[in-house]
Amino acid sequence: MQWCPPGRRWDAVSDYGRLGQVLGGRSRNALTLHYMITNWDYFHGQKGGIMDNYVEHLVKGENPVLWKALFVILLALDLCCVLLALSSFWGMLILLPLLFLTYQAWLNMSVEYEYLYIGGSFSIEKILNKSSRKSVLDTNNEELLLVGPVSLPEVKAAVSSSVVKDYSGKGGDERKYAYIYQRNGQKYLVYIDMPEKLLREMRQHSPSKVSGML
Repeated sequence: MQWCPPGRRWDAVSDYGRLGQVLGGRSRNALTLHYMITNWDYFHGQKGGIMDNYVEHLVKGENPVLWKALFVILLALDLCCVLLALSSFWGMLILLPLLFLTYQAWLNMSVEYEYLYIGGSFSIEKILNKSSRKSVLDTNNEELLLVGPVSLPEVKAAVSSSVVKDYSGKGGDERKYAYIYQRNGQKYLVYIDMPEKLLREMRQHSPSKVSGML
C-alpha cells in the first residue's frame, strides 16, 4: 500500500495533522485508515471532500445503579482487607482479587458508545468510564442487510434468527434503529441510536438497504 499517491510528496506536517483532525486524536481501526488512504482525492477535498461523508456520534449508555452499589461494597471490603493484610498474609491474598473486581466495577459505572461511519464502513467502540475503550462492532456495506426503525416488520421478524446486541444507549426510542448484517452465515442485529446525519449517510451509501424517515 502506498502512503502517498504517485507524483505527490508526503507532507508529514499537513497530512498527519489532517489525519489527526479526522480521527479526532484517537487511534482508529485499520479499515478506516485504509479507506482514507485509498480515497486520497476525497480526503484532500478534490472531489467534494471526505469530511462530508464522515459521521462520528457519541451516545451515553445505560448506567445501572447496580454497578455503583457494587463499587461501594467492594471499596469497603478493600479497606477491611488492607487492615487485615497488615497482620496476616491471607489478607493480602484476598485483597488482590478484590482490587481487580473493584476496578471492573468502577469501569462499568459509566458507559458510552462511539459510532464511526465512513464510506459505508461502520464501527462502534464501547467506552468505560472515559478511561478504557474496546471495539464491539466493525462491519461494512457488503455485509449489511437492512437498517430500519425497531417498529419495522422486517426488523421484528429478524430478531428470532439473529444474534442481538444493544448499543443504542439513552438515545431515546424514537431514534432507536436496528442495523442488521450477516457474516460467515450468521445474522447479527445491532440496536443503535440513529441521528439524522448518520441516517442520511447510510442512505446515501446503501439506498436499497435503509428504511426510515429523515
